[in-house]
Amino acid sequence: LLVIVGLNWAGFSAVMKTAAYYNDTETSKANTYQAGALDFSLTSPADFSPSPIMPGGSAIRTIDFINTANIPKYMVNATSFAGVLCDYLDLEASLDGTNTYAGSLKNFTAGEFIFSDPDTWNFTATLSVSAPASAQGQTCNFKFVYFGSQERNNLPFGEGFNDIEEIDNTITAGIWQKVVINKVYYDPDDEHSGNGPEKKYEWLEL
Repeated sequence: LLVIVGLNWAGFSAVMKTAAYYNDTETSKANTYQAGALDFSLTSPADFSPSPIMPGGSAIRTIDFINTANIPKYMVNATSFAGVLCDYLDLEASLDGTNTYAGSLKNFTAGEFIFSDPDTWNFTATLSVSAPASAQGQTCNFKFVYFGSQERNNLPFGEGFNDIEEIDNTITAGIWQKVVINKVYYDPDDEHSGNGPEKKYEWLEL
């Protein structure tokens, strides 16, 4: 009897130590990951006008910032200056009626801004009243550069997706002063003409 009980107890002990495991595997098919985009464009009905402008006079241009993808944050500045007139131009800039800059055209930079439809920029360029006669008839060519950066995920400006758009501008100065040209010539009606050429002054408009 003791032998039979001992053998069965050994069997019972083995059963108590038996372990079972469950597992399952599922597969998700046809997964697609698609990156977003950041894209915008600039539209403007015309270049700066009126043209040309006189000292103290102003020319105006409107530029619309059109967003076509994710909302960007962006900055705008003026660059690529060509022409002596650029040295004598001041600029005022406003975004949706709020002034963002007033100062020299060559120093213009503004931002960062977060796009909020509509983003309409109004620029007013004014020719300095102290512009010299040498600036008459001259032009200033330059670009407005808009640099947009990803706003989502709170990334530092310039990181993540970005886009750059440029728009060309031209401002022309008018004629406001006559210039004296020292010109030597013979005047046949002058009583002193027989004694040689006389120095005459002639007003010429540039």
